[in-house]
Amino acid sequence: MPSADSPPLTFLYGTHIPRCAHHIHKHFDDYSTLQYMHAGALSLTLDDRLYALRGQWFWSCFPGPHIHVPPRRPPPPRGPPRR
Repeated sequence: MPSADSPPLTFLYGTHIPRCAHHIHKHFDDYSTLQYMHAGALSLTLDDRLYALRGQWFWSCFPGPHIHVPPRRPPPPRGPPRR
């Protein structure tokens, strides 16, 4: 439970990206984050633990662990339309 002495909660960024292709590869040194995924799937590595997430998820990134989310693979090319 937050107290009167607690620092305020600050939202740094928020967006909706239907086909996200971000590549996150960093170490959080001086702040924490709360990540939310509404749908889809991704591979998440926190230090040396790999997680395969699908559907709706929350996860935190706090000072200490190395976080890696590789970019989403593009779909295979589609052939010409059938006649």
